Amino acid sequence: MNHPNQEELVEFLYEELAPDRRTEIARHVESCAGCRTQVEAGRGVRQALRAWPLPERRRAPARTRRVVSLMPVLRWAVAAGVVAGLGFGLARLTAPAVPDATALRAELARELRAELRRELQTEFTQFAADQSVRQQAYQDAISKVIGRLETQRLVDYASLRRDVETVAVHAQDEFQATRQDLYHLVAADAQSNSAPPRN
Repeated sequence: MNHPNQEELVEFLYEELAPDRRTEIARHVESCAGCRTQVEAGRGVRQALRAWPLPERRRAPARTRRVVSLMPVLRWAVAAGVVAGLGFGLARLTAPAVPDATALRAELARELRAELRRELQTEFTQFAADQSVRQQAYQDAISKVIGRLETQRLVDYASLRRDVETVAVHAQDEFQATRQDLYHLVAADAQSNSAPPRN
């Protein structure tokens, strides 16, 4: 059976527990020498506090009356301190022997390694997540740059095509005008050659 804690033993001593819990702890105290010793020591302190004679009450100044009114609280505080001290002392006496230092070191080393592994795993997981986010951001940035370059290429291509078409249209017009001029020159030359010479 689990031993009741110090607070429950004090509540048992001062009859402040629920009836079913009080019955359970009473059975335990009857069968457990350590808990019975603590309860009996607490009862002894309680009886000593009750038997503690209080000085005869006199009319005291207001400051003294305030101190006197704190006396019940101080008595309870002293009683609680004594009970806690007894409990601590009994716990020290009934505590198991100090474990082997080598075994403690080995256990501590195992726990530290396990904790270190957990922390490293957490750090690696966080690092991988951060790297994934960075890589996604880098790919998004590259996609945006490629998209802008593609848009600019299409704009440049359309502009160049317009310029080439404009040059082609102007060249065609110039060829037409040059052809017309050549026809006129040939016609004029043919006319001048077919005319009879003048005397």
